[in-house]
Amino acid sequence: MKIFLPIILYVFTSVVQEASSLWLLDVNNQRSQMIENQSLAQAAQWHAEYIEANDYFSHCTKEGDCPNRIIKRFNCNHPYNENGNAVESLVRGTADARVAYNALINSPSHSQHLHGLNEMTRKQIYYGVGFSGTTFVFLSSESC
Repeated sequence: MKIFLPIILYVFTSVVQEASSLWLLDVNNQRSQMIENQSLAQAAQWHAEYIEANDYFSHCTKEGDCPNRIIKRFNCNHPYNENGNAVESLVRGTADARVAYNALINSPSHSQHLHGLNEMTRKQIYYGVGFSGTTFVFLSSESC
């Protein structure tokens, strides 16, 4: 007697989709839910492209705009101080989503953000991911 077991194979259509899935399916994520948000996705994509185009790896742009201000420019209203970063994890140096995500979760401060390990980040249920070249940007906010 032969037994056939179904094999489910999922092929990601984009690096952003793969990176998002790694975040959403991470069993260490303490958020009650995660909801993709177009404004955050656009802001994340913009910041990834900015970093690559300017060869400038930083949470803040050369002009001094930090992630909290950047997401406001993409119509994401939030309760955070405009001049800081309460919403972003980023990594540069690979085009492999799994390598990028693993690098971030092995960093204590980025793990706090991505896993929602404190009261503030646990409330950040809206998210967006961007990718360009070898830069990944993960954004989250409690309102948007």
